[in-house]
Amino acid sequence: MGTPTDQPAPFVPVRITVQYDDDFTPDDWDESLREEAARKLDNHDWGAYSVIVRADGPVEREASLHGCVVELTDIGVYKDATEIPDAHLREVATSLIGDVRDSYLADLVQSRDEINALIARLEQGLNSA
Repeated sequence: MGTPTDQPAPFVPVRITVQYDDDFTPDDWDESLREEAARKLDNHDWGAYSVIVRADGPVEREASLHGCVVELTDIGVYKDATEIPDAHLREVATSLIGDVRDSYLADLVQSRDEINALIARLEQGLNSA
């Protein structure tokens, strides 16, 4: 078992945003896939989406993935990945949640240590005056 900062922080609330990726182009895709993607995107059979996960707490942490192409689905803001209708976007969100939570506790501990050091310096300054 690692130190507490090595462990994921499952208690960290997150906000998941699924939105249209208006800047997406399949230019770097294989040519055969590019043609199919362009056709399905133009026909509105598919949509390009961005998935953004933000920690909802005292430490700012965000992870995102853009250019997720799936059949048309709902966009919105979710508290949990299970609420996302599309299976692929749900998997993306779950992975991003892991990324955010894995680093959140370490960032929170670092912020706490910085605040404690500042308080100690301020108290030392008051006591020496």
